[in-house]
Parts: sequence; structure tokens; C-alpha cells
Amino acid sequence: MLKEQQFQQGGIAHAFGGGIEEAKAFIKLGFKLGVTGQVTNPNAKKLHQVVRAIGAEHLVLETDCPDMTPLCCQSSTEQRTRNTPVNLPYVLAGLAESLEMDQAILAEQLWRNTQQALQLS
Repeated sequence: MLKEQQFQQGGIAHAFGGGIEEAKAFIKLGFKLGVTGQVTNPNAKKLHQVVRAIGAEHLVLETDCPDMTPLCCQSSTEQRTRNTPVNLPYVLAGLAESLEMDQAILAEQLWRNTQQALQLS
């Protein structure tokens, strides 16, 4: 539908869960892919394949509140079982591990991506 409408504004593919080809199609249209707490789950093999294949320059972090909680928070006794933005550091850590990147460097790239996607810079 986006292609048919000749959509060229870009944006964020919220809580992306597709495969590599779908990711590339969104990227070609100027989208960034939203990565949620699912990236902290080692069993989310398709997501890990996608983020490794496309790289950090096409990603943004999100929590998808109140769902898609990072694995470490799903059974927490510290009342973090309902997903909130406070869990973003866990998403960053999971993504950094998947991409084998330093968290600080990755965070800077993701912030640039967010500004670009939201046309803030």
C-alpha cells in the first residue's frame, strides 16, 4: 500500500517483527525499524537475524508499552512486569549484544536514527 501511494515521508515500522526482505522494503521507503524488548530473548532468532543483516543505522528503540517486555522484566518482583520506557536500557543492552556493539556507540546511532525518523534534526 505504501508503494502504491508513493509514500516518501519515511517513519518508523512499529514493533517490527518481519523478515529481512520486509525490512529491506521498509528501509527502501525511508523507514527505520522499531526494536522492542523481544530483542532480549535469545529465542527471537528471526529478529536477531534481521537486526544483524540490516545494521544499526536502520533501527530505533521502543518499548511497545505495555507489551513486548524485555525478558529480564517478564517475571520481575520489582513491578516491572508492565512494560514502560524505563525498560529501554534493557532493550539497548539486548540490541547491543545482538549486534556485538558497544552500548554507548549504539545509543548515539539510535538517537541519530530517531531524530531522522521523526524529522527532528
